[in-house]
Amino acid sequence: MKFRYIFSLLFIAVISSTSAFAQETQNKVLAGLTIRHGDIIDAIQPIYRTINDDKSLGEIINGQKYGGNGGSTTTIYRDGFVVVGFIYQRGEWMGEERIAGLQPVLQQWTKDGPKGDRIIAGQFGMIDKIRSYESDINTPLEGLYVSDLQVVADDFVSNISISFGGELPKVVEAPTLENLKYDSKDDYYIVDIQIISGTKSGQLASGIVSFAKDQTTANRIIFHYDGGCYTMKDMSQPTATIENNSLRNLIFVGGPNDHRFGVNGGFNRKQFGREIESFIPNGEEYFGYLDPSTYVDGAGNVKYRKVKNREKSIIFKEYSCSNRKAW
Repeated sequence: MKFRYIFSLLFIAVISSTSAFAQETQNKVLAGLTIRHGDIIDAIQPIYRTINDDKSLGEIINGQKYGGNGGSTTTIYRDGFVVVGFIYQRGEWMGEERIAGLQPVLQQWTKDGPKGDRIIAGQFGMIDKIRSYESDINTPLEGLYVSDLQVVADDFVSNISISFGGELPKVVEAPTLENLKYDSKDDYYIVDIQIISGTKSGQLASGIVSFAKDQTTANRIIFHYDGGCYTMKDMSQPTATIENNSLRNLIFVGGPNDHRFGVNGGFNRKQFGREIESFIPNGEEYFGYLDPSTYVDGAGNVKYRKVKNREKSIIFKEYSCSNRKAW
């Protein structure tokens, strides 16, 4: 699997710890890693920083080392940056499932959490030495960061488990919160989603959204996804570009934190790295959704069609949340 990420600004430095690792330190963020690596990943040692009361980064804490002593050692650390996720490859090595490749993803820390461009800090391990391997991405939505890293290892690293901290972007309450009644004066558009990647690959999602004449902010939306029905009270108020009776670039984010989804918003396009998702980093329209653990699960294609005037009231009723049988 190919990843269309931009490799830039790799900062490598050796740092010293100001105190021993303490399991009871909860308010912390993963700020870097010391990695032992050769053909595969031999060992990982997390580097944490505490988060002060004013949300600035505090002291450096070296975590426990997981793994053996083989390979060469590289320390990934850039002052003012934190780790927000990983791209990694698993493969069979000497008869055992191992982490064959690892790419930490960094982002600058601010008092509002991680912000700005995400940086992939190199490629560790030689995945070309592995006959077959699987690739995965574990990077959350904007605003989240790696708060704890647990590693399964003997002389080599077999698996990593990640806990995320921070706050997801808040859903903006729409001024038309309770406006779900049909309005014949509005133009109505169907939004069809075909999910093409992740655990929900093959599922469909669909909704109806309405706009007043010459307006780009929606008056109402009803969206059916993964067995749920979502309206204005569940999401940010949708916006779009409408030209010549055609809708494009619809943007909204909805759902609870552990079931968050979005159309053309709420996600960093660089988070989608599967080959089938390559249209997203290239700037095309997309649907994205989270895993319950709040990291990016998969994506989908987006298509729109305008509802004919004579069919508006009928189709709007079909999309009603009370019309469960239709979904």
